[in-house]
Amino acid sequence: MCAFSEAVQTWPAPDWSQPWNAPFAEDGASVRGACEQGVPLPQALTQRIGTAGPRFVPQTDLPEGVAYERFIFDTGSVPTREGLHDFFNGLVWMRFPATKRLLNRLQATEIAKAGVGQVRGPVRDAITLFDENAVLLQAPEELWEALIAREWTRLFVALRPLWAQARLVLFGHALTEKLVAPYKSITGHVYREPVPLALGDDLAAWDAWLAGRLTAAGLGAKPFTPLPVLGVPGWWPANEDPAYYTDAGVFRPRRAAPSADGAPVCFAGQPMTLPVSPSWSHLKLSQNADRAQLAAHFKASGVRDVECLFADVTGYPRGKLMPAASFAAGGELRICQAIPMQCVTGEYSYDPVFPDSDPDVRLMPDLATLKRSPWASTPRYLAVHDAYEMDGSLCEFAPRSVLKNVVARYTVLGLTPVIAPEIEFYLTAAMTDPALPLASPTGKGGRPEVGQSAFSLNALNELAPFWDAFHAAIDGLGIRADTWLHEVGENQYEINLLHGDPVAVADQAFLFKTAAREIALQHGLNAVFMAKPIAGQAGSSMHLHQSVVDAQGRNVFSNADGSASEAFFHYLGGLQSCTPDLMLIYAPTVNSYRRYVAGSQAPTNVQWGYDNRTAGLRVPVSAPVARRVENRLAGADANPYLAMAATLAAGLAGMEGKVQPTAPVEGNGYAQARGLPRTFDTAHEQMAASEHAPRLLGERFVRGYLAVKALEHDHFLNEISAWERRYLLPQV
Repeated sequence: MCAFSEAVQTWPAPDWSQPWNAPFAEDGASVRGACEQGVPLPQALTQRIGTAGPRFVPQTDLPEGVAYERFIFDTGSVPTREGLHDFFNGLVWMRFPATKRLLNRLQATEIAKAGVGQVRGPVRDAITLFDENAVLLQAPEELWEALIAREWTRLFVALRPLWAQARLVLFGHALTEKLVAPYKSITGHVYREPVPLALGDDLAAWDAWLAGRLTAAGLGAKPFTPLPVLGVPGWWPANEDPAYYTDAGVFRPRRAAPSADGAPVCFAGQPMTLPVSPSWSHLKLSQNADRAQLAAHFKASGVRDVECLFADVTGYPRGKLMPAASFAAGGELRICQAIPMQCVTGEYSYDPVFPDSDPDVRLMPDLATLKRSPWASTPRYLAVHDAYEMDGSLCEFAPRSVLKNVVARYTVLGLTPVIAPEIEFYLTAAMTDPALPLASPTGKGGRPEVGQSAFSLNALNELAPFWDAFHAAIDGLGIRADTWLHEVGENQYEINLLHGDPVAVADQAFLFKTAAREIALQHGLNAVFMAKPIAGQAGSSMHLHQSVVDAQGRNVFSNADGSASEAFFHYLGGLQSCTPDLMLIYAPTVNSYRRYVAGSQAPTNVQWGYDNRTAGLRVPVSAPVARRVENRLAGADANPYLAMAATLAAGLAGMEGKVQPTAPVEGNGYAQARGLPRTFDTAHEQMAASEHAPRLLGERFVRGYLAVKALEHDHFLNEISAWERRYLLPQV
């Protein structure tokens, strides 16, 4: 035997019959058997994993001075030493290849930002902790509640029968190495997000789910809770005796003060990580604040309720008011699955895609959005929520879910989309009769605005009380606004939001529109986001600037020499090929199509051009690092989650399919063929016949969306308009 195989003989032999080794037993026995026959460990691992994973190479292949994680990222090869530690690391690569690649990508990104120093920093420390010691848990809610509370006797004795419904998988290879020679105090770090029960015991599905969930920011918040793994029922004979769990040196009670690893806020038994963000820090609590601290903060601030919000298919806020104490305690909150697909008329579709049983979904808060409500008359907080099916999967009908699923497809590829909206809207006098046209409000000068005041600062100042209150509201909500301006229409305005993560930016756009409407009502005004609210005036749009960065933060639209990349052109090609089928997302109502008028700076086709506002896709002048595409198609009435999902999904489809765009248009883009549906009917028909839409946005969502829009249109057709009375009544 070679020297390496002799070294193998000195390793303690793992007991593959132990339950913690079960996921790795077949691969582990095969690799160890190969090593015992003289095959070096790197070669044995590479042979076993095949094309599904990286190549394992001897540790000597790692050049001096090159970071281990950076080498893996750059070469796709994993330096491997003799010994159990790297042996188990290889086995985890076999079962969780997508997650291991993601963790490596996150490490490489952090190294690119800060280099390799004596201190890794909190994010790299957390990624390493996950890689070395993480535990994944799929379990009923009662077990999660007891685990988070560290109520060990309840967890392992009173609730012991429920462990038959649970599955625990050790991800950390250092943890599995320790268990080769078990001892009572071996402790793993449970990742505080339940593995969905719907995934069953399919570890490939676990891997895909986990790779779509982990982020640097999320891991940096240390989303872990400790678990002495030999306390798990069936994992160690001694724990059959309840006295086993009375050893406080191992099964430590939760401390009253926040611990270093952070005590989670737990909602309906599902742990939620408090984010490292201004939205939490403004509460002046520690970032590891627990439920009791949150409840105490609410009580001290006189907060009685929390607005538990989500955007429905239109982008309108729906949800429930929840007592602040219940919110802080993690009380369960459910709502009918149909609510995210409620029509603007209040009706619901009976399309078979919606279950006749009208089941519930669970609302789970995104604590990064937890803010004081600026429009409430009494102290109140709000939080944007996700909708989850009872099996733990995202509700396919919720617009925020659609966007999150699109962003997840980028994440798997090591890419991050970046987006920034420009939102236009009108301020009008209060509407008391919907049969009458909207009127301009009276300004501080005592008269309504007359004529066009584009870019006028004086006109902005006419409604200063509203703007002062609105500024304060969006500042309090953490909405990152950039420039503000008076647009072309009378009392029409545009606000640009700063670029960022699509889900976070969509949340801001959603809350921006909500705040504008609420503050306007407080000042006797209406904030109007219809695409064409006033005849003879300009339409209102929501232009979307977008780019894509890689794991190092480099704009993939630009080559190293500053020229436009192939990915940039393919992204444009995807937008051009898919957008006509997605117009019902960008223009969701009959009113939307009144905006697309030649010569109005509203596009009528999907031509693209450099700094050309007559094209549907504009490429602004910029430095290579800021190269981006401005999609000018969406109206202000579009749901921001869905509009962003549609444009990002179309661009990604172009990059994946290497779709080539047309030549850039020069001169007047309106002279080109129209190329887009001109009416609601044709847009609906085109989406219904599309192969792109279900693939990009989800088959069930698209079917439900079409059903809702058809119902709204049927309702519209029952309405007799003023035009019909004005011209048809006297003449036909």
